[in-house]
Amino acid sequence: MKGSIWIHVSDIHQALMALHIKERLSKSVTITADNKKSVIWALNKYKTFRTPPEVDYPPWKSIEVHARIIQKLLPLIGRERPKAHIAFCSPSSVRTAFGLAIPTITVYIPGYPTKRLKMILPLSEKIISPKSCLKVLTEKFNIAENKIVAYDGVPELMLERRLHPTTITQLGVDPEKITIVISPSKLYTRLRKMLRDHDKHQKIYLDSTDKHGLIAWRRIRIQKKYTYDVYSVLAYSDLSVTNSPLIARSSALSGTPTIYLGQEESINYLISKGFPIWTEMDKIEDILREPAKHRFDPQHLKGIMENPLRYILEILNNYP
Repeated sequence: MKGSIWIHVSDIHQALMALHIKERLSKSVTITADNKKSVIWALNKYKTFRTPPEVDYPPWKSIEVHARIIQKLLPLIGRERPKAHIAFCSPSSVRTAFGLAIPTITVYIPGYPTKRLKMILPLSEKIISPKSCLKVLTEKFNIAENKIVAYDGVPELMLERRLHPTTITQLGVDPEKITIVISPSKLYTRLRKMLRDHDKHQKIYLDSTDKHGLIAWRRIRIQKKYTYDVYSVLAYSDLSVTNSPLIARSSALSGTPTIYLGQEESINYLISKGFPIWTEMDKIEDILREPAKHRFDPQHLKGIMENPLRYILEILNNYP
């Protein structure tokens, strides 16, 4: 549809953000998406044009997939002729837009692979970014400041949505017992020694696969149960341990005590604001001893932060 806005999403994180943009935008929206089950699950109410998953293959295979995605996008987007493109981390969609002279507005989400971001940020007309990441954009990616629209917050503030407490029980979890989320599951080998005295606690793992995208799962005897509703899992757990900035921010914004094993500017920003994030594994013992004491109601802090959705809508509504 001519005059529409085009959004391409590669994971459930982006899909849910795209829905919030679509629901609040006064213009029509075309959504294209990686053909991952969790992404399609999130977008099930809307007609979505599916493309091959754009995952981090070896270089020789990435070129082939990249070409296939562009070949699929070009006729569709060329026919639709959208006024602008909203991108997150897809080089294929951004380069398709660039080839068709469609301006790209990139929503910068800290935590995506640097090599991808280097392929899309220079081609973006505007970049909507947390203020905490300005130095990264200007120094690491050499982006001019006049291309950046900065806000005092984090991207996950867009992810306000209805949470489902029954999601936990669908995974066979007893809500009366302590639940620990570990992301990714391979992180458990690093935590095994620390958690050996907590075998009675229930563990849920978050992993990403080419077929499904991000899923939450746990094994009960020989049966593996899983759900795509990872945000409800994070919100209704007692502790989240992760090396993913995206998962750490989502977890902390839901008020769940979070251990982040890494270093990232937006995480430091949330810590400075008072969100329940720690970077020391020693804190795990304290949290598991008194999980209720460490749970946090984040609403008052969210209220003083800026939601990037406001800036996205302002920019898009200014396109004729």
